[in-house]
Amino acid sequence: MRGDRVAALRGLPGHPLNDGRLCPRGLGGLGALYDPDRLRNPLRRVRERGADSFRASDWDFALGHAAFALDKVRRQYGPESIAGLAHGMSSSHVEHFVRSLGSPNIADPSYAECRGARDLAWTLTYGHEFFSPESSDMGNAKLIVLLGYHLGENMHNTQVQDLTDALRRGAKLVVADPRLSTVASKADWYLPLRPGTDIALLLSWIHILIRDGTYDRDYVTRHAIGFEQLRDAVSANTPEWAAALTEIP
Repeated sequence: MRGDRVAALRGLPGHPLNDGRLCPRGLGGLGALYDPDRLRNPLRRVRERGADSFRASDWDFALGHAAFALDKVRRQYGPESIAGLAHGMSSSHVEHFVRSLGSPNIADPSYAECRGARDLAWTLTYGHEFFSPESSDMGNAKLIVLLGYHLGENMHNTQVQDLTDALRRGAKLVVADPRLSTVASKADWYLPLRPGTDIALLLSWIHILIRDGTYDRDYVTRHAIGFEQLRDAVSANTPEWAAALTEIP
């Protein structure tokens, strides 16, 4: 603090999640706090929709108006006419609120379109719950491959720390991305593949691993099913085949 103003934001040293390092969103909190355009009061529409004409209100009026409108809908059409659409860690509060109105209608449409499929695939593949960011062992990796994953340009600073620690210990980095992202600029091998051809690249890698016998044979024998079908399926996915699609020589 400097007088009555916040001067800086710092993480908690030694925190088990981020080791005291804040992400850009956290560091940007200071700018949001003192932004001259920051909304400090609820706004009430005073003209028709689209006119962008609002008047500052107080919280008692705003909350009372919302409660009155919701109660009117509930009484006139029944509580089932109200639905709550939520996402993220705060969704439980929305769910409790909608349930308190007597409605069973709560959904996470953005979850279904974004993270839901990823969660299910992760659980089926690894047998445990998905975390955000994804739990990984980059710290002990010798080779890290990122496909279209612009690590360092999002909010997952714990993964950035894991990546930089791994690179500091000598891990090699491969980045396949149409765009020369921040992390791609740090790669040992940058593959500027044509957009939408990631799967072709992966199929050719699988083809090479099987063709050259450089996969973990013991692990596949003990734990995998359908390996023969996979081998047959990628038999035609040669590097030359992939090069024509990905535009990577």
